[in-house]
Amino acid sequence: TIQAMVDSSLVSSLHNVKILKLVVHGLRLNHVIDVLRCFPCLQQLHINTLTSYVPNKQNDNPAATTVECVDRHLKQVIVRNYSGKKPDYKFAKFFVLNARALESMKLHVPFSWNNEWRSRQRIKMDFKNRASPNALICFEGTE
Repeated sequence: TIQAMVDSSLVSSLHNVKILKLVVHGLRLNHVIDVLRCFPCLQQLHINTLTSYVPNKQNDNPAATTVECVDRHLKQVIVRNYSGKKPDYKFAKFFVLNARALESMKLHVPFSWNNEWRSRQRIKMDFKNRASPNALICFEGTE
């Protein structure tokens, strides 16, 4: 894991990180979770995905995974280039169902969408069972 590769002298300074911006090649939940474990007090996560589709050869279903920042501190998630495909909505669903302090999730969609598409996305994310009762999901971009 990435956390295992982090020098122990850096660990205390990583506790102070509140905002993290990542550029990733496809939304691979397990990879992002590995990174998040290094930042236990993270409050804002900004992700810019360069490609929405990456063949999934690993199990990106961390049902029993607990990540301290997600469980206790994460308030805002912003995802750019959200396509609404399975890897994307599973990624968003993880935060919806696990981030107890989540206030907002902004999903920037790079194509035209309508209210029906947005409603289907909310159902796929299991939004009605969100961990944070006050969390809002906002789809932004071309409507």
